[in-house]
Amino acid sequence: MKVSKRIAMILGVVGVVGLLVWLVVGAVSLIVYVARLPESNCATKPLSEYFAPDRAYKATVLEKNCNMGETFFYSVRIDAYWPQPSKRWFIVPQLESDTLEQNPPVVHWAEPRRLEVLVKTHTLAGTSTDHFGQESGQDPTLVRTYATL
Repeated sequence: MKVSKRIAMILGVVGVVGLLVWLVVGAVSLIVYVARLPESNCATKPLSEYFAPDRAYKATVLEKNCNMGETFFYSVRIDAYWPQPSKRWFIVPQLESDTLEQNPPVVHWAEPRRLEVLVKTHTLAGTSTDHFGQESGQDPTLVRTYATL
């Protein structure tokens, strides 16, 4: 009788320790999952590339697909290939939008140093101009135009 009580007590302690370990592992797994959100549910891919007329810059439209196609975000990566390969750089300005569906922007180089991006939205309207770099006329200008659908 004493042996069976000891065995029951040992099994009870092992069961409690096992339950505690399971709870700690579960809590850590949940924390890691939540910490990775929302980026863990997103995949970014290039949609299209556009070179400036003199090929000094390249604009790449990037699409971030989140939650298996429920929401889409767009950005334009601008890579500099001029003046020297050793001084290459890039920027990735985000494109604001109030639409969550798939609606890629329209991109084109209006001039060798002027990239124009048209974003179609439900309520946003207007134009935003950003100059990147330090040499006026030599570094790119990004013109974002927001137009309602």
